[in-house]
Amino acid sequence: MKLPIFIADAFTAKAFRGNPAAVCLLENKLDEDMHQKIAREMNLSETAFIRKLNPSDSFSQSDTLVQDIRYSPDTRKLLVRLSDTYDRSFLENLKVNTQDLLQVENTEKVRGLILTLKGEPGGQTHAFDFYSRYFAPWVGIAEDPVTAFQCSCRGGELEISLRPDGRVDIRGGAAVVVEGTLTA
Repeated sequence: MKLPIFIADAFTAKAFRGNPAAVCLLENKLDEDMHQKIAREMNLSETAFIRKLNPSDSFSQSDTLVQDIRYSPDTRKLLVRLSDTYDRSFLENLKVNTQDLLQVENTEKVRGLILTLKGEPGGQTHAFDFYSRYFAPWVGIAEDPVTAFQCSCRGGELEISLRPDGRVDIRGGAAVVVEGTLTA
């Protein structure tokens, strides 16, 4: 079995900074034991497994171009960074059917979806590093109406949100530093 695998540095746009994470692209579902073996082999604090939902799906193209995908098993949040070719108005006008999200993801592994897009520094009255929208129909929130635009003092692409229980979620873009094939 050969699996495409990447190491990406999260919370930064530059290689060798931020938090390293392994990302493994799966054609088919793996058992939990194999997930654990791969994660141990990568020896990083985070390893994400992304698989196709349908056999006809492709990692290389969809209707909306995706630049990067990240998943946090701790928070069960899926972060999807849209292509840099899109602008703020594309994200604002994007129609997301949250009922479809509930049907596509019903494993309870995802509790929130963050769509994010690189900002347009200097293009607006206020320059932002990125824009985002947050959807959580799995917990009864179709779309969070108060997702704020956040700017990082380091110039990174960060989203900071406060949960009702007082915990803070921090998410951001990533730079891929290793791309290869895992042979298992």
